[in-house]
Amino acid sequence: MNVENINAFPTLVQKISGCLTQQQCHDIMRCIDSLDMSQHDLFEGDAGSSYSIKSDILGDISKTIPSCYSLKNQIDILLTNYMKVSGIFHFGIDRSWSNAQGIGSKLINHSHPGSFITGALYINVDNNSSPLQIHNPNPFIHHIALKEKTNYTNDILEIQPAIGDVILFPSWLLHGAMKENNTPKRVIISFNSGLI
Repeated sequence: MNVENINAFPTLVQKISGCLTQQQCHDIMRCIDSLDMSQHDLFEGDAGSSYSIKSDILGDISKTIPSCYSLKNQIDILLTNYMKVSGIFHFGIDRSWSNAQGIGSKLINHSHPGSFITGALYINVDNNSSPLQIHNPNPFIHHIALKEKTNYTNDILEIQPAIGDVILFPSWLLHGAMKENNTPKRVIISFNSGLI
């Protein structure tokens, strides 16, 4: 007898570590600290976002911070590599923005309609930061009796990022950070790749 496990319909989530140095993160934090951040409906608690329809913080950072002059191009290369593995088209970064969360804040579960690939670049996080939670897209996962949670039956994947990490995933995946954040200033740059 021969048993073959077939991973039916897998969803690719990539975590790329060490994309930024500590100095680059420090330089980016100074830039983000100077931005006007406003409350956004997807946050609960002390949090702000620079999100707008025309947000291009990756482009702004690449133009104004010498240590990060190629940042947008580097992210574009990561998205192109993700496209080659996942088969999901990457046409270019069409929007990027920053989010800053205070202690006790949460990011409500959501997806990114109109985009194909979504990513997050972690600028200021630590072990007390709320992890990224990605929800299983199988709508029937809660309808089966589970002996134990495995890669096939988990309803939520939690990823604890480090400073300088990038996480990429399909934009239709439901995600958030619903565990209370315990870092004084959890800062990320989010971005979408869609039709530009």
